[in-house]
Amino acid sequence: MFEFPQVVQLATSHGLTLLCHNETSRVAIFQYPSDISQWKVNVYYTTQTVATVINHPVKGRTQLFRRNVSLADLGKIFQNARVHTGKGYYRLSDLGSGNVKLEPFVVATIGDDDQYDEETALKKQLISLEEQTKVVKELLDVFEQKRKREAEEALRIQKEREAREESQRVERERQRRLEEEREGERIQKAERARKLKKRGSTVDWSLCYAEHIPKTMDSTKCLALSPSGGYAVISDDGDSGHHSIPDNIADVLAKQHHKNLDYFYFGPNGDYYIQKTNGKRFWSFPEGRQKDFDNQLSVKWVEFMAFGQNGSYYVKFSDGSSSWCNVPDELNRILKSPASKNRTVCSVWLSNLGDGFCIIFEDGGCTFQGVTFPKRLYDTLINPNVRVKQLLYMESNRTFIVRYS
Repeated sequence: MFEFPQVVQLATSHGLTLLCHNETSRVAIFQYPSDISQWKVNVYYTTQTVATVINHPVKGRTQLFRRNVSLADLGKIFQNARVHTGKGYYRLSDLGSGNVKLEPFVVATIGDDDQYDEETALKKQLISLEEQTKVVKELLDVFEQKRKREAEEALRIQKEREAREESQRVERERQRRLEEEREGERIQKAERARKLKKRGSTVDWSLCYAEHIPKTMDSTKCLALSPSGGYAVISDDGDSGHHSIPDNIADVLAKQHHKNLDYFYFGPNGDYYIQKTNGKRFWSFPEGRQKDFDNQLSVKWVEFMAFGQNGSYYVKFSDGSSSWCNVPDELNRILKSPASKNRTVCSVWLSNLGDGFCIIFEDGGCTFQGVTFPKRLYDTLINPNVRVKQLLYMESNRTFIVRYS
């Protein structure tokens, strides 16, 4: 009996390569060097049986079996597959052609004078055929196990690839959602910055009733000043709150459940304008003023407005257009001047006691006359580092709300 490592070492020393090893069948299959790479030798190392597969120049692919091979003979076979070891063997010609023919082939040894009759030869052929069948089955088993391992390996690789692709898909989806969230946050931040730039990020006031007024303008859409010195406020979500406003205005807001509001303005004499996000509008103006407003207010969206004495008013619409009537002469001149056509008006205030007015432009320009503002408000209006966005002022009680950046 040979030892497997011993056989491998011997084969390697003669330049052969181990193709596979079946521990169950105790067979090792070796391949000859590249120039005769189709020659193979199968070593059954526990029974010391050797099968060689060679390409015969005349008979084609031929398989030779040798039994009871010594280690020295095995070395000779590794060196030359056709060597005669002095052992009896049988040759199987036309292997794989479909026409298998087993021929007796006896190599005589010294003193070997045994005579083989036909029956003995047939028995030996039968034994050889059984051994060859066993070898073929073992080889088929080796190939079947190899195919099974290859199939299992291919399945493993496929599952790993599918798992990897699924993981990559999940990661891409996570990154996409994360990017959408970031983009949403960027859009919200940009929109918030745009709104604050337009509205003013800071508010200052002097009120008779200032309880619960917002201290930050981050989410405050609109502020209104009540004739009594109170206020009303609309947040970005359309909800509203107020303190000390006229009863008729409070009733209108209550009927609307203080929801979905967009803009409101309270005049000094109880007149008002209320605009909802769904397009509904409510207003109450002195008789002379209402005729001028009806047509425009029913079709245009109001950005802001101001009321003064003798039915005077100024209103700016969201489409950029504006309308005014009975305003002080100086304010009328400013509004009609060519220099004002390329400037954006962001706030107008009209006096209810005289010809006083204040007009504020988006570029920071501010002009007022005919009015004496409280010192804190005055200092804000003339401060060159401040951009006023909205001015609300009640002369009767000197209350005010001013928004600026």
